[in-house]
Amino acid sequence: MRNKLGELHSYIIDEELDIICITEAWINEKLFGDSLAEYELPNYDLFTYQRQNKKGGGILIYVKSTMRAQCIDDFKTCG
Repeated sequence: MRNKLGELHSYIIDEELDIICITEAWINEKLFGDSLAEYELPNYDLFTYQRQNKKGGGILIYVKSTMRAQCIDDFKTCG
């Protein structure tokens, strides 16, 4: 995901997307020193699931802030 952020920013501007789901995000604060703040997008709420103590995997879900999404108990981590 790290090397695709610029592409993602351009894509959401062109497409005006409400919800974006990304698999295999490979974001892990413990293993890679990532900060979730690096992956925030303006006008979107960020929800994540990071595999703990494993390399790779994980998901990111961006939801347009105007949609008022919220994390549910079954979802692993809210960003």
